[in-house]
Amino acid sequence: LFDMTCGAAVFASMEPGDFCSTVELHVNYFRPLDLGDKVVAKTEVVFRGKKLCTVRGLLFRKGQVDPVAMCSATFNIVAPKK
Repeated sequence: LFDMTCGAAVFASMEPGDFCSTVELHVNYFRPLDLGDKVVAKTEVVFRGKKLCTVRGLLFRKGQVDPVAMCSATFNIVAPKK
């Protein structure tokens, strides 16, 4: 889930024709989830360079204030050759 939601944050910073791949994804788990729990992920780009993008994210049980997990991720950005 974090890879997908962090990737969506990266996609928002990319130019048409660019693509990206996950280089690193680190997750800290704080609380367990139960089967059927609804969750909300909030991610943001922390750094965007020419080739690397760093994102952080939090995962919440829907309707709660305290996160159940957090992540940091780095993505490789590839622009098409001109």
